[in-house]
Amino acid sequence: MPGRSARGRFPALILVRALLMLTAVLAALPLAEFALRLGPDPTLAPVADEPTDSLWADDAWRSPPPKVFQADATLGYAYAATALADVRVAEHRGGAFRFRTNSYGLRRDDEIEMPKPAGTVRVLVLGDSQTSGYATNDETYPGHLEALVRARTGGQSVEVLNAGVDGYSPQQAYLWLRTYGAPLQPDLIIFAVYAGNDINDLMHHGVDAATIDDAAGLVSFFRTPLTWLDLHSELVRRVGPVAEAALDDTLAGLGLVVPDAPLVPQDALVRLLRECHGCWSQSVKQAIRARTAPANAETAYRRLSTLFGLLKKYAAEQDAAVAVLMIPTKTQVEPQDERGALGRAARLLTLTPEDLAYDTVAYERILAAAAAADITTIDPLPELREAARPHRLYYRRDWHLNPDGNAALATALDRALAADPDLLP
Repeated sequence: MPGRSARGRFPALILVRALLMLTAVLAALPLAEFALRLGPDPTLAPVADEPTDSLWADDAWRSPPPKVFQADATLGYAYAATALADVRVAEHRGGAFRFRTNSYGLRRDDEIEMPKPAGTVRVLVLGDSQTSGYATNDETYPGHLEALVRARTGGQSVEVLNAGVDGYSPQQAYLWLRTYGAPLQPDLIIFAVYAGNDINDLMHHGVDAATIDDAAGLVSFFRTPLTWLDLHSELVRRVGPVAEAALDDTLAGLGLVVPDAPLVPQDALVRLLRECHGCWSQSVKQAIRARTAPANAETAYRRLSTLFGLLKKYAAEQDAAVAVLMIPTKTQVEPQDERGALGRAARLLTLTPEDLAYDTVAYERILAAAAAADITTIDPLPELREAARPHRLYYRRDWHLNPDGNAALATALDRALAADPDLLP
């Protein structure tokens, strides 16, 4: 038989070499993932105001682990169904709390029936980590509220569903409602807004990528929807920000985006995060951003006003009552408790008196925006201040509500519901 020509062999050789190279790359990826999990987490491309947590993290204080989250094409991420984890929080009784979700991804130990059983009253609570809670399910304020309403109504069938998710912005909370809320058939929707960082979230996320209109609602503000790998792969987690930073640099070079400038010196911020993580993440970052980028802050408030309008419309379409619950910050409720930490933060970050008072400004503006949208507002600040006299309501390090704070908030919320018969049937 005649031999094959050189012209016929070369494409075959190229294909074989390409396959070998692809095989080698695929074989190397698990090794790279394993090596990254074993090795330290270097600062590859730190965001200007968020140094890598290897510089400041305390092993006795953790957040819910990646395994309790799942990727979501609209929301970016949500809680996984039937997730279970023990989360270390040094100031919690026992040094940790039990994180658990049911099969719907709600922070709840038991399951719920769908469709809703006749005679059952359902309250759906949406928000961020202050609502999800750094506590066991029955210690969160939605968990306490369920028990309080049942006791007050003589054992009526009441379910308070905790749909709060760690790290959510108000945009994501509204998107969760639009995506997953209707099958739950809530009689009352409580939309919790946290004065400590929700305005910052609305400044920081999706400045121009979010689209809000009455027809489409609110679409996801993520540039690229998160995947399972984003949540579980160390390789993707570390390389992804580098690739995105490179893209941002390219866009900035073309004049299409304005890169973020460092808000504060990194060494000062790392020290603050070690001493009082809540000072930064739950308060002063928002104030500094509002001072250095006032136009972005005003955009955030406009977004929130639009969200409130959409929320009211959605609730009416679902034949549900709706209320905005304000959650104040630790400095608003316990101003004397962290004077030392705030004083150090002021010196380290060169804070102005306006920065230190910004939580109150944000709180009042959020209340005004809800009132302008003709949504019932629940302001628990006076009752929480009174409840804080005998004991602390917030954790000192990260400024989340502790179990006592959750109980006090639930009590204030229950009193507000009892005083307004239009909210609960």
